[in-house]
Amino acid sequence: MRVWGEPEKEGAEAPKVAEIHLGKPDAERGIPARVPEREIVYALDGALAEHVPVSLEAFRERFVGEEEKPEPAQTPDVEAGEGELFEGSEAEVPAEPE
Repeated sequence: MRVWGEPEKEGAEAPKVAEIHLGKPDAERGIPARVPEREIVYALDGALAEHVPVSLEAFRERFVGEEEKPEPAQTPDVEAGEGELFEGSEAEVPAEPE
């Protein structure tokens, strides 16, 4: 997920002000999240999945109008071992601090 700011002047490119990668939600541990290029994986509250697109399907279902929806894409099934939470990463989602 990326957040874009307002361009400094008309015709300029909008600056990226934030980026976060979200993994597959887990009922017990929440939503894994990390900043690109960093190893730390955070666990976000699973209830947040109602308000942010945690998958391509969720994005298309909740945030894209019917007329804009493209054909379904094939995505890896992480639970079946066809991918990882974050490609190229073996990071574990840490337990919440006590």
